[in-house]
Amino acid sequence: MKVTPEALAHCASEAIHQPETIQGYGAMLVCNVESGSILRHSEGIDTWVHTPPNGLLGASVMHALGLDRQEWDDWSLQAQGSRPVMVARIECTKLDVPVEVMIHSLPQAEPPCVVLELIPDSSPNSTARDEVTLLARLASSISKMRGSESLETFVQSSVTFIQSFLGYDRVMLYRFAPDWSGEVVAEATGPGLGARFVGQRFPASDIPPQARELYRKNLLRVIADVEAKPVARVPSPTGGATPLDQSLCLLRHPSHMHLAYLVNMGVRATLTISLLHEGQLWGMLACHHSSPRVPPHHHRHSVLIACELIADSLISKLDSLIRLESLEQVRRLDKAVAELDLSLRHAPSMNEAWAAFDIKVRSVANADAVFGRVHGQDWGDTVLPPTVLIQLQEKLSGIPAGKPVVTTSIAEWGWKPLEHARHLAGLLAVSPTGKPDNYVVLMRAEHHHALHWAGKPDTFSLVPAPDGSVVLGARRSFDVWLEEVRDRSTEWCSEQVTVGVQMAQMMSQIHARLLLIETQERNRLLGASLELLHDMVVVTEAEPQPGSAIRRILYVNPAVCRHSGYTKEELLGRSPSMFQGPETDARKVQDISLSLKHWKPVTQTLVNYRKDGSAYWVEIDIVPIANDEGLYTHWISIQRDITARVSFQQTLQAKNEWLDNVLQVTRTGTWSLDFISGFCTLDEHGSALLGYGASELENLTERSIRSMVHPEDLHALSLSREARDEDEAQLHDASFRMLHREGHWVWIRSRGQVVRWTPDGSAACMIGTYTDVSERVNLHSQLEHQHAFLTDLTAQLPGVVYQFRRSADGRYSFPFASRKLLDMFGVSPSEVTGDAGELLALVEPDDMPALLQSIELSAERMAPWLHRLRMRHNTDSQVTFILEAQATPRAEVDGSVVWHGFVTDVTEKVMVEEAAEQARLDLEATMAAMPDSLLSLDSTLTVLLARSPSSTILGYPVHSFQGACILEFLEEPARSIFVDALRQTDLLGHMQSVEFSMQLGPGLMRHFECSMAAKRCPSNARDRRHARKQEKSDGGHIGYVVTLRDITQRKAAEEQVEKLAYYDPLTNLLNRRALFDRLESISQHCADRDTVYAVLFLDLDNFKDLNDSHGHHVGDELLREVARRMTLEMRYSDTFARFGGDEFVVVIPDLDPGIETHGIVTRVADNLRACLDRRFQLGALNYRITCSIGITFGAGREEPVTDVMRRADIAMYQAKAAGRNLCYFFDQEIQSTVTRRSALEQDLRRALEQGEMLLHYQPIVDRRFHVVGYEALIRWHHPEHGLISPAEFIPLAEHNGLIIPIGQWVISTACDQIRKWDLHASCKNLFISVNVSARQLQREEFVSDVLVLIEEKGIDPRLLKFELTESLLHSDLETTIEKMRQLQRVGMQFALDDFGTGYSSMSYIKRLPLHQLKIDRSFISDLPDDLDDAAIATMIHQLAHTLGMSVVAEGVETEAQRDYLMSLGCQYFQGYLFGKPGALPAVHSHLL
Repeated sequence: MKVTPEALAHCASEAIHQPETIQGYGAMLVCNVESGSILRHSEGIDTWVHTPPNGLLGASVMHALGLDRQEWDDWSLQAQGSRPVMVARIECTKLDVPVEVMIHSLPQAEPPCVVLELIPDSSPNSTARDEVTLLARLASSISKMRGSESLETFVQSSVTFIQSFLGYDRVMLYRFAPDWSGEVVAEATGPGLGARFVGQRFPASDIPPQARELYRKNLLRVIADVEAKPVARVPSPTGGATPLDQSLCLLRHPSHMHLAYLVNMGVRATLTISLLHEGQLWGMLACHHSSPRVPPHHHRHSVLIACELIADSLISKLDSLIRLESLEQVRRLDKAVAELDLSLRHAPSMNEAWAAFDIKVRSVANADAVFGRVHGQDWGDTVLPPTVLIQLQEKLSGIPAGKPVVTTSIAEWGWKPLEHARHLAGLLAVSPTGKPDNYVVLMRAEHHHALHWAGKPDTFSLVPAPDGSVVLGARRSFDVWLEEVRDRSTEWCSEQVTVGVQMAQMMSQIHARLLLIETQERNRLLGASLELLHDMVVVTEAEPQPGSAIRRILYVNPAVCRHSGYTKEELLGRSPSMFQGPETDARKVQDISLSLKHWKPVTQTLVNYRKDGSAYWVEIDIVPIANDEGLYTHWISIQRDITARVSFQQTLQAKNEWLDNVLQVTRTGTWSLDFISGFCTLDEHGSALLGYGASELENLTERSIRSMVHPEDLHALSLSREARDEDEAQLHDASFRMLHREGHWVWIRSRGQVVRWTPDGSAACMIGTYTDVSERVNLHSQLEHQHAFLTDLTAQLPGVVYQFRRSADGRYSFPFASRKLLDMFGVSPSEVTGDAGELLALVEPDDMPALLQSIELSAERMAPWLHRLRMRHNTDSQVTFILEAQATPRAEVDGSVVWHGFVTDVTEKVMVEEAAEQARLDLEATMAAMPDSLLSLDSTLTVLLARSPSSTILGYPVHSFQGACILEFLEEPARSIFVDALRQTDLLGHMQSVEFSMQLGPGLMRHFECSMAAKRCPSNARDRRHARKQEKSDGGHIGYVVTLRDITQRKAAEEQVEKLAYYDPLTNLLNRRALFDRLESISQHCADRDTVYAVLFLDLDNFKDLNDSHGHHVGDELLREVARRMTLEMRYSDTFARFGGDEFVVVIPDLDPGIETHGIVTRVADNLRACLDRRFQLGALNYRITCSIGITFGAGREEPVTDVMRRADIAMYQAKAAGRNLCYFFDQEIQSTVTRRSALEQDLRRALEQGEMLLHYQPIVDRRFHVVGYEALIRWHHPEHGLISPAEFIPLAEHNGLIIPIGQWVISTACDQIRKWDLHASCKNLFISVNVSARQLQREEFVSDVLVLIEEKGIDPRLLKFELTESLLHSDLETTIEKMRQLQRVGMQFALDDFGTGYSSMSYIKRLPLHQLKIDRSFISDLPDDLDDAAIATMIHQLAHTLGMSVVAEGVETEAQRDYLMSLGCQYFQGYLFGKPGALPAVHSHLL
């Protein structure tokens, strides 16, 4: 239910410090301080103390408790403190246990009194020494907690300590927030309980203000039993109604709402310790219990002291952090203020100043928006509209200068611009001056986050009160409720607020300074502008000074001096009339004086005079200037030099006179037509053209003009207004005949344009010119006759004669085309005279781009044009002509180009050419399709025809063969081969093919296949007769046809195939196949010569490590470099091959089977090992490698080479087994060992299936020689060989992969044994250690297989221990660690076996999750006599101790070894001294 404000107010006003009852686990007496008389007591007090017959009220407390006066005075004195104290433990005759007496004073009561609280001691046997011991223990624990590295660790350690010390079910550290809500920051619980409230918040209403005040006053609050019945207090005998203030009472009964609150939380008893900081409530330690509980006094007292220490330490740590953070923030903010001050002082303008302010303020105050109004000017970028800013300004009005407005929620503050700036929530605003137009605003974005509440904060139950009202009840739900916090920013810290105010004030000051600078700069610029102004500025007095008749000049700018020639000193104080001279118009000067007299501005043009007496024209503007009071103080005169303008006007007048002369000379007249009046006027020049005088043709009407025009030309005269109104830009241009005064006709060309319009848009006036063009018209008539003649002439030609024009704007036309154009294309010449588009549309679209390109190219180069194109007939689109056009271009003055040319139909000619070309192309295509070069030779071997798909034949250009003898291009032996093939062709009569090679250049050898055939007599009779004559003279044929094919690539491919078949692609050495072929040949050769050969089988040592650690590409580089080095050691007769992987074979043939043979071969092997001894540089890696060499000899062909290779391989493995970097000769014992090993490997595969594997167990004992576990050791009971040592068959299993199933069998069998032992109490907790190989651990399924096995067997994983060897450090360490940790999580442990015998990097040992190190037996056997072994054993033990591991000493066989190891502190032992490995019955003898 939603909480109402009234309910909250009622809750906050409840007098919880003045209840009428107390808790029932104690009793209360209220006594007068002076007399000790009992003023009040709790009900049932008679069960605690002796009660007089008349009752206790008014009786002496000293009598009731058996005290003397001195004891009571001491108690009263101790009660004067601010907190209750325990003054005594007394014996009450009516109780079986001592009673603790807690006392405190009520000095404000009337009369002053003390309150005694009697509480039974729940630990009656405790003494003061017990309490001192307890306090010492507390102090020691708190001292350790103070050393915690972090605040979080200290807080959690504190609540964990309090919980374990007091024994309450749940202890929580509760911290108050600024709004008095709180959060559980740490929580500790008893067994079986989990953290429930840590990280959750509680609303402020859960602990109202009066409750918080009680917690501040009384640091310890105990509620023994929530469900216990309260005990009432007996009222005062005087009938006083003043409630008793129980603020400091331990027995004060809680409010009903608080009790219901605890019940709803499932709490039965509580203990609360207040944590204060600087006298204010900082937090609380709340202890909750599910059953009634009253801690004994010495526990309460001690934990109160402890909590004070914890609070001091906690708050001290917090203060330290806050102080450090505050100091750092103050330092950072001071630095930012200083930097901003420096930036603002050097800012050249307000824009730069605000930019610096914006950046710095955003940084130091974590602001997301910065804006403001500084001295009435808006700054910053804000999305808020002006109306919203006005609201903000109103909100800020009345705020004192420098006092900030700070809020994290502008909505709660009462300003709601959220629809305009939805993401902004926090505000820091300050007015540096206190004026509405001067403020700076910093805003922060909304901090959207979630709060975890223990129940919804604003929902409570409402219950009826005794007075009939509804009051707040206890919350019933404490389930986690997430509150989504919106429209609120993060808090503004005080330092940020202070710095924000400082920066805003700095900004205001800087703005004022910049404003002053800007004003000064504006005045400076104004003065500079006047100084640089081209116009002349003169400032004079408004009125003459007393006693003077002139207005003095007070200021002139440099322009005045430049124009007048006077200096400023010569002008100041003088009258402006000094500029006037003889040509100055006196009337205009008088007009100026009159205007000045009436204080009116005036504009005038005058002639002024310079100092040198020269005149210049000026245009003067004079205006009066008034002061702030409106009184005119000065006149400002701005003068512009208009001498050039006046000169231009005079020049224009002269040009008009010149134009009049031109019209007269060119016999051109002008006319004007007024459409409004209807009159037309001709000037004197126009009238003279028609034989009339200057004024005879003025004001002519349209009718009179038409009467003078030839009747046939009236259509050309368009002078009506309607015609002129069609387009205001239209130019009137017409030619017509007019009647001369003497009676003949004169051709006139008239041109004119409208120059004035009426308001409604109609033409008002037109002007124009007219010229006598009679001679031009006569000439044009003659040209037309000539044109007609040419047209008739060109119509008789087979093609079209034309003139083609490309105008300057890119348009095409045919000014002239003969009539043949119509016959060829169906287009008349007149249709293309102005635009060639209709004719060009008949061009085939595919030919148009090339046509236009050729035209443009001819125009660009002014070169003759020749082009062939296809066109259609206008009336029949199916008919296409092929035309050939040619023309010569000529450039015109107007930018156009004109071609004169002729076009003919060449369709038939083109068809013939195309047929011939097609035949040629067919032949070329046939020859091009051939991959071979083709040569046609005559009988003298002269090349008649040469063709090739490439540009060369035999390396020579194809064209160089034409007419040359083929033998000139062939070199020996290719020439001889070619000639012999020709002879064979003549002899046999059919085609021959041969192959030969030629060197075509340095390092360029090419291979060719040549085929040739004889040419016979052709079928044509004439050619046949000629061929027969030649055939007789040339031996029966007339020549040869030769084809040449380059087969170089084919030859290279064949060689590559052979190389891939017999050579290793990585090292270019012989491969295994080639090696065996070579061995067969060597064996045959040696058998024939009675010699032997040696086979050296080399294998690189630890090559796999290089591949695994650095990658196969590095390994490949090493193999190539090894092959190169060893090749340098080979003789020419030796064979060197790569057998595979990192194995190489050297074969030395033709050795004498004598004694020296071993020495020779040994020296060869040593040389090979020595050449590898030098380091290899593999990129950035400097690497050293060794090799193991096996040597054997082969004698003859009767021994298979495979047997020889097998012997060498066996010898090589023997060299590796002996320690690597050795060479071994094969002997028969090695053969026997290998044979046995091979047989065992075969038997090992069936051993698991046949049940031949078994486990032996060797005990592991502790320092008391009690068996704590066993190591499981695998044995193989072979049906023929008996028990086989693991040292013999485990390497085989590692090699062939059988170690995986064997390892799984061992783990499964060990689990079965653990499950059996679990049935016997004597061996229930024994563990079994199982050895696990690195190969097992590397399997992805290893962890899952082990976990499944443990679950299936139902065993405790803590009883199965894995022993690992140091070889796992060579594998993927990260994966190994992760797998170990997965098994460690279920309780399994790991031991490192045979420690010290392998490669053990200390950094790796530290990272591995190991629990135990096992000292190898090799370091135990010579103890304690061998000092080195003793030092190693000591070091291993110290290392294990440092890393937190235990140590097992293996191979302990003597008591002396045992005693020495015990002196080192060794925890566990294993060896024959305590028991040999045995089968299960032997093991049982130790246990059962």
